[in-house]
Amino acid sequence: TFAALATLIAACSSFFYALSRSQLHQIKNKKTWLPLLMITLFIVVIPYSLFFIGSQKTSGINTSILLLSEIIFTLIFTHFFGEKTTTIKICGGLAIFLGAILILFNGTFSLNLGDMLIILSTISYPIGNLYAKKALNWLSSANILFIRFLLGGLFIGLLAIIFEPTDLNFTNKEWTIILFTGIVLLGISKMLWYEGFKKLDISKAILINKTSVLFSLGLLVFYFKESISFYQ
Repeated sequence: TFAALATLIAACSSFFYALSRSQLHQIKNKKTWLPLLMITLFIVVIPYSLFFIGSQKTSGINTSILLLSEIIFTLIFTHFFGEKTTTIKICGGLAIFLGAILILFNGTFSLNLGDMLIILSTISYPIGNLYAKKALNWLSSANILFIRFLLGGLFIGLLAIIFEPTDLNFTNKEWTIILFTGIVLLGISKMLWYEGFKKLDISKAILINKTSVLFSLGLLVFYFKESISFYQ
């Protein structure tokens, strides 16, 4: 329910931004329909479903670090998409893979379901990003985000209605978190992401984007008071 509401709020913010820039007419172009559907499927429906379930079953620190698995899958997929795979990219990908193994190991070998779901949630991103790169030739960032958040939010909302006891009677604090997630974390940050994404290779953009783990760790340790292990 949280994922659906935050995603739909992000769709609303993207819609009003596109409307204010007189960009909504771009969606009428039939060339954009398939890429938009693929973006929704591979960047919202599949990964969000796995991510929000997985994050309930593991720690915030594990969640933020294991999202780096996206870099590994990006390096694998983008090679077949025609992007140059350099030695430095391979070394970086292997280093991240070893880091993920250390997090899963954490002193004893045990596979947490939440950890595995977080890793699986990153597999489909490279495919979605390929279609996003194509869609940016015809659509503004706001239009791509509007459609992907709208369709994705409706799908996740349907799952919530089917599998969860849906109750929208949230406290003011909970609504604040939902609005912040929808407008800032999903809306504004993704708008900035796509604007930069236009000018970079997919693999390079992902590598730069994943510096977020440093900020996540700092916030989790110093504000949320989560403990951090030697391996992490």
